[in-house]
Amino acid sequence: MNATTMLMRFCVALSVAACVFAVPREAAAQDAPPASSAGTAGRVSVFGSLGYNGQWDDESRLGQAIGVNGGVGYRLSKRIWIEGMVTRLEHRRDLLFYAVTHDSAGSPMATPAPATLTGSATYLLGQVRLLFSTSRVQPYVAGAFGVMHYSGNGWGAVFPPVPGQPTGPSGVSVTTPAMGGTGGVDVVVNRRVTIGPYFGLLISNTGETGTKSALHGGVRIGLGW
Repeated sequence: MNATTMLMRFCVALSVAACVFAVPREAAAQDAPPASSAGTAGRVSVFGSLGYNGQWDDESRLGQAIGVNGGVGYRLSKRIWIEGMVTRLEHRRDLLFYAVTHDSAGSPMATPAPATLTGSATYLLGQVRLLFSTSRVQPYVAGAFGVMHYSGNGWGAVFPPVPGQPTGPSGVSVTTPAMGGTGGVDVVVNRRVTIGPYFGLLISNTGETGTKSALHGGVRIGLGW
């Protein structure tokens, strides 16, 4: 079993658990709790986050960089939110290859050939988020499904060219289904604002190149009314 398959099963299990466990227990609890116990008032929220991420394909690390996220949510019950969001994760990895060249006498020599692998993965996701508490400290898990668009220069563009062989593509662009799981904590600042850390995993299948998995984490801020 490869790493991508293991990550896929993890995300599926986390997503299904969040939905199956939450819905039967909360279906009857449709009334919004008081602001003093549930944090943000009302049923609608907007949120955003800033953090850091690392991305991988099937064979190697693609690099890491900042990640941002934003979206809107609607509370179905005391502990269940449905949310739509856009997540953008950048990656960058500096590489150093050695190309075989020849000196003035015709002898082979190794010449440094630095390169940079860059790209971005943009996710459009719908997610179900389950809170484990309605107090001022609210741990949660979430499962998300949607699509991911990846664009970058690709491994073929950064490897040193081989004499007599075609060079790799100068850019890669692909759109594919994606899913993920997230865990975190909302800390209630006042009746409108929550803030807290999160950590998550996103996976997709981009074929021969591009992001297969991304670990991301940061701080999320929510505003409800």
